[in-house]
Amino acid sequence: MYSLPMINLKKFAEPKPVNASLQLRSKVNIQLMNKKRITTLVLAFTMMASLMLTACGSKSPAVSFLTDLTWESSVDDMIAAEGEEFDSYASVYNGLTYIYPKTYQTKDGDIKYMFDDKGKLCNVAWSYEGETGDDVLEIYNQIVSSITAERGEGENHDGVNTYGRVWKTDNGSIVISAVTTTGANFLQLSFMSKEVSK
Repeated sequence: MYSLPMINLKKFAEPKPVNASLQLRSKVNIQLMNKKRITTLVLAFTMMASLMLTACGSKSPAVSFLTDLTWESSVDDMIAAEGEEFDSYASVYNGLTYIYPKTYQTKDGDIKYMFDDKGKLCNVAWSYEGETGDDVLEIYNQIVSSITAERGEGENHDGVNTYGRVWKTDNGSIVISAVTTTGANFLQLSFMSKEVSK
């Protein structure tokens, strides 16, 4: 009878000795791969976060320092910001003008939101009627100084008992005018969209 040779199965079950430097290189390669993955994940997360912040921050700038509304704001946006108590009349842009009381620099005046016939915001103006010409000129000079510090001198349109400045901007125009006479002491500061700016 023929017999099969005995196979030592222990020999196959035992792990082969591995070169120590090969083991070390494998660990280093795995650590490098993990670091690359972590770096890639961190970069991806950073890019996503910056894109989200950029997208969130891409909202148009506010029309003026008097309001948070933008030129894309609707009547509903205005009502949400200012409230449902307003006066209104026909605007020079074939839409409506909405008026709210608005205090600026401790002066009680009115803010006007003027919309065109398509419901697009065209002009935001703050008006103030003072007790005296000096009262009006004081707030006029404060506003002019503030805007001039940010945007330069602008165009001067002063006359006899009338004062005015115009600043052209990328988003439209800023116009301030004041009248100081014995019969009227009045100031209006307007922020006009590009579409209606002169």
